[in-house]
Amino acid sequence: MSSFLEHMSAERQKLFWELAEQRQLLSGEVLIKRGDSSADLFYLHSGRLEVVDRSSRPEAVLKVLSPGSFVGEMAFITSEPRSETVRAADNAVVLAWKSSTLSGALSANLGLASDFYRAVALVVSQRLNYTTKAAKVGALSGPILVGGPVTGARELAERLKGGLLEVERLVRADRSGAGPDKLEEAQRELRAQLDQVVFTGSRLFAGLGPREVVSAGELLRNELQPYLLRSRTGRLCVEQGGGRARILAHFELGEPRGADPLGVLLDQELLRLPTACALRDRGMMTVAVIQGVLPERASRVLLIPAGAGTTSAKLVPIMAAKGGEITVADSDRDALGSMNAGASLGSGKIRMRLVHEELGLLAIQGSKTFFGPQDVVVLDGLLEYLPMRVLARLLPTLKKSMAKGSTLVVNLLGPTPDRMLFDHLLGWRTLRRQPQEVLELIGELGFVSGRVAVESEAVSVVCAQTPTR
Repeated sequence: MSSFLEHMSAERQKLFWELAEQRQLLSGEVLIKRGDSSADLFYLHSGRLEVVDRSSRPEAVLKVLSPGSFVGEMAFITSEPRSETVRAADNAVVLAWKSSTLSGALSANLGLASDFYRAVALVVSQRLNYTTKAAKVGALSGPILVGGPVTGARELAERLKGGLLEVERLVRADRSGAGPDKLEEAQRELRAQLDQVVFTGSRLFAGLGPREVVSAGELLRNELQPYLLRSRTGRLCVEQGGGRARILAHFELGEPRGADPLGVLLDQELLRLPTACALRDRGMMTVAVIQGVLPERASRVLLIPAGAGTTSAKLVPIMAAKGGEITVADSDRDALGSMNAGASLGSGKIRMRLVHEELGLLAIQGSKTFFGPQDVVVLDGLLEYLPMRVLARLLPTLKKSMAKGSTLVVNLLGPTPDRMLFDHLLGWRTLRRQPQEVLELIGELGFVSGRVAVESEAVSVVCAQTPTR
């Protein structure tokens, strides 16, 4: 495999070498320790380095590096902790680039930065192709669907890292004016990379058991976390700060945000995926169904859970003319706390009740709060994380709070090809169901006239009535 310097111009190679400092290593001296947060880059000038696994007994040498090898370029790019320990196999001389020095030089020289990031992306791609070919003949382990789940996830992560490096190079080229339409090219490249991850990752995860799915998902997410955190969607999903309400609010708003141009571009592409679009469209579809079943008088609506607060906010002006009450129940105090009930009451004819209710206990023990009698009960996103067996116990409890001839409205996410990316890369795990499964359950529980009120490729809204007698 070639050095990434081969992909840089002679002038920029010279500038790159001038930034390095020389270091002498004695045999056995550790250059890089697994888990360290340093992001310095190294080049082996003479001697040999070995990559070792110190956790095994006896200690295992995974690879021996010869002169001309670069070490640590991915840690410099991603700022991830070191994944392996590297030490001198015998006396060696290395050239070292301090991460602060190199970062400063790349920021000051966009031409050098463009060559550098493009070169690293090409080398990562070459390395991945080499690993895959070698694995197929048994020299190395690791091709997707050939090695173990962790190996497959690691290779998938490396493939996406290489693609993101190329996207970043194009973004930087666009900002420097190095070429026309580079941003559009970056967007096309990023879209192709995400589509490939969805396709390959879906095949990988479909063949894994429950424990393997967890291990592979955690590895994939950890490997790509430095990139994910640069987009608003990635940061909200990975950190889970503010709970589901803040994430849903970002999906529903649909405005790309990020820490830098690459982060914004990544956010834009994540927000255009089918699941994100479904989460954005679900609220409008649900409100339209509710509007169609509201009685021609002051009415009472029970909404579970609060979500991002947008469904209740959209209902207020619809119900304002005739008046009524909207009750929002949720186990998430933060979600309830973020709802300003008095901000959008319009004519003042709408009363808003916010009720903290543990939904699991509500299904098992019933509620201490008197909800009813309700004209419409809405389960807004609840089925994304509520098992059917819990729903089967919850609905009879809610039915007791419903007036005769009142309506149950339930929305649900259906299967989408990008589910793997949301479940395992972003950690936004959801249950996906077909509407017929829900209609059968509510029919068994005594609801009548069950139907699919509205449906799109990824969202269904079903409704049913309580008997009039």
